[in-house]
Amino acid sequence: MADKAKVYGSMGQEAKTAAPASKPCIMLIFGASGDLTKRLLVPSLYNLACDGLLSDNFAVLGCANTDMTSEDFRARMSGEEDGIKKFHTRKEFDQAAWDKLVSRFYYQPCGFDDKDAYARVKETVAKLDAQYQTGGNVLFYFATAPSFFGMICDNL
Repeated sequence: MADKAKVYGSMGQEAKTAAPASKPCIMLIFGASGDLTKRLLVPSLYNLACDGLLSDNFAVLGCANTDMTSEDFRARMSGEEDGIKKFHTRKEFDQAAWDKLVSRFYYQPCGFDDKDAYARVKETVAKLDAQYQTGGNVLFYFATAPSFFGMICDNL
């Protein structure tokens, strides 16, 4: 069987080339007001932004039970005491990269069991799709307890 195996690629073995930026996309995060988003997801997006791996046609729409505005959401992720500056993993903080990324963060309150909220989310996604020209490409991320996954999927 080993004589039929073929290696198509191996991490670290390929020639080093510049990685292309992501495809245009709206990242829709359910549970966006929680710690998972602030401590892990947003710092990961920040790293991608610093490395030039996010398309200029990329935006984040956060959804959660918390009642706040897009400005509140941006401020929460930027917080001096408990925001990106605390949780990023880079040696130095790139304020310009962060400012560009966080300006593309939006928020829509959404109770996971509120069917009307999903209609509002759909409208917001459509507006962001037109603004960022993402061609309908939406990435769904569930930063929630697994017990909410089924409810969110059913309502989507």
